[in-house]
Amino acid sequence: MGKSKYVVVPGQRSGKLVTIRLEKRPHGGNDWFCKCDCGGTTYARTIDIALERKRGCRCVTREALIARNAANGVKAGDTYGQLFVLETYIVGTGKDSERYAICRCSCGKVKPIRGGDLRNESSQTCGHGVADASRARAEANGIKVGDKYGRWTVLATYVVGENPRLKRIGICRCECGRVRPVDGHNLRSEASQSCGCLQREALRDYFSKIGVQPGDKFGKLVVESIYWTGGTRSHRRAKCTCECGREKDVVAGSLVQGLTISCSCLGLERMKAGRRKYIQRLRVKRGFKSWQPLVGFNRAIWDICRVPFFQVKERDNYSCQLCGKRGGYLHTHHIVAKHQSLVPVVNPENLVTLCKACHLLAHDNHTWRDPNPTYAAILSECAIWAEEEQPCAYREEDYLVQVDELVSMYAAAKLPLAAPRRMN
Repeated sequence: MGKSKYVVVPGQRSGKLVTIRLEKRPHGGNDWFCKCDCGGTTYARTIDIALERKRGCRCVTREALIARNAANGVKAGDTYGQLFVLETYIVGTGKDSERYAICRCSCGKVKPIRGGDLRNESSQTCGHGVADASRARAEANGIKVGDKYGRWTVLATYVVGENPRLKRIGICRCECGRVRPVDGHNLRSEASQSCGCLQREALRDYFSKIGVQPGDKFGKLVVESIYWTGGTRSHRRAKCTCECGREKDVVAGSLVQGLTISCSCLGLERMKAGRRKYIQRLRVKRGFKSWQPLVGFNRAIWDICRVPFFQVKERDNYSCQLCGKRGGYLHTHHIVAKHQSLVPVVNPENLVTLCKACHLLAHDNHTWRDPNPTYAAILSECAIWAEEEQPCAYREEDYLVQVDELVSMYAAAKLPLAAPRRMN
């Protein structure tokens, strides 16, 4: 790039600017660092200084804007309506700048107002007459005492809010007797015609058409009476009597849609029916007849086993044979699984006392599993009768006879021997 034909030296003046030094700018090229007479600083190109195209910093633009506004805009001493301009000032710079004026109103209030609002006559006062005009307009065009809108009758009116959001409120009485404040706009536009009684009556007519009346029957429920809950979310409810004799309070819509058909007795019957079917399938799975109960046989087995179980706990000094814990809720554990022993229920050599935690441990944390063989070998040594130390009146043959009689009785009915359900 060739050398510029313009020559600028330090101390050269261009309008209000005086060159100080030549500096290299980040964007490339060399510009002169200049100082303005107003005290500000700026940068200028060599050609702008030589041809005096740049004559100052931002103060030049600001002075030109003030001069233009002074010539064409608001000036001190002007009067606009009831406002007298005391002084003017500029807010912002460049295209975003606006001229404001400090004005005194005829009421004595001093207020800053935008110059454009003064010139187009949109602001002629400080605002002291706007509220009065709005109130007068609301009284002239709004609601009045004695007017009737739907079921409302206006008793009194008042204005709330400030300029420019004034609202006229009416104290109204409904035909049903309720007194409430209502927005005047809602009255004029017929958005509010009652306190809600009109809607409730329409809702009652609707439910009357769809057929919820005293005496109607829905499933097992017979409607005795109808009433309304009241409030903003009013519901029609029915007091019903079920076939089982119980009373139930139901939402009328649930009756119509078939969501409520009983007082819950029907669901209970269905649950019992499902339970009966499950028990029947379980009986067939175990080899019994579907109608044959299981409880009687298990209860008879428990009556036979009860005394030996208590005597085993007495033999073991009411202590767990694994951890040594004494007392508490103790279990009677079968060392060898009941289905693997000939007489598993009453054989004392196959029974040992354990606490609940050790009983789960002996069955690998699940009592329905077979006993752990490692623990079975340990516990088999604990189930030895010490007759010389603790004599016991237990006689195994007496209980074996009872078991034989029970087995023969159920064998005659062709029923298999089932293990007791409560034992392990």
